[in-house]
Amino acid sequence: MNTLAKISGGISDSLITRAAAVCLKERRKLIIVPREMPLSEIALENMLRLTRSGAIIAPSMPSFYTLPKKCGRYDKFCSIKGTRSLWDRKQSYQEVET
Repeated sequence: MNTLAKISGGISDSLITRAAAVCLKERRKLIIVPREMPLSEIALENMLRLTRSGAIIAPSMPSFYTLPKKCGRYDKFCSIKGTRSLWDRKQSYQEVET
């Protein structure tokens, strides 16, 4: 949440925060996947500020409705879900091996 707060506040003190600032400035796609749960009110406000700036917030929540047989499939699902908006081709959730 530290990096998310820095990006939200416009602090560019590392490579990742500077790259995110440039993405927001140039209206490029920026996908942020926060991994901490539960979310505090401050974290939610930072995410709201980033969303209003054009970022995409995609929490890495596993999908239990696809009924994967292996735990590693959760990571694959979250990766596909988080990057779907980068390409024109929309990969369906059923294409992920279960």
